[in-house]
Amino acid sequence: MIVAAILGIGATLALPNYLNWNARSQLKQATSEVASQLILARMAAMNRNKTVTVSFSLSGGQVHLSSADSSGMAVTPDMATMRLVTQVVGGPVTFNSLGMRTSGGAAVQQITLSTPNNLTYSVMVSASGRVFPCYKNNCP
Repeated sequence: MIVAAILGIGATLALPNYLNWNARSQLKQATSEVASQLILARMAAMNRNKTVTVSFSLSGGQVHLSSADSSGMAVTPDMATMRLVTQVVGGPVTFNSLGMRTSGGAAVQQITLSTPNNLTYSVMVSASGRVFPCYKNNCP
C-alpha cells in the first residue's frame, strides 16, 4: 500500500512536466514539418521554373499546408501537422522560379506556430529563399 501511494505521488508530480514536454515536442515536430514543406516548395519552384505559393490554415489543432504553382497545379500534397497548435501566423509564402521569396517584403518572413500554453516556435524565410526553423520563444 505504501509503495502504491509513493508511485501515485510520483506520477502526480511528474504529469505536468510530461504534458509540457509533450506540447514542446509536438510543436517542434510541426515547425520542422512546415520548414520541410517550404524547402520542397522552393525546390519545386526552381525545378518547374514557375512561381510557387505555400498557404497555411489551422483546423482542429493542426496546421494544414498546401502549395500550388502559378498554373494552379498542386506542388506537394496537402499536409497536416501534429495536433496542439492553436495559432499559425505569417503566411502565405511565395517563391519565384529562382527560388527567391517574393512575399512578405524585404525583411525575413516569419511563420509563427503557437500552442495553448503560449509556447511559440517559428520558421524564418529570408529574401533569398533560405528556410530555417527557430525552436525558441523569441526568434530574431
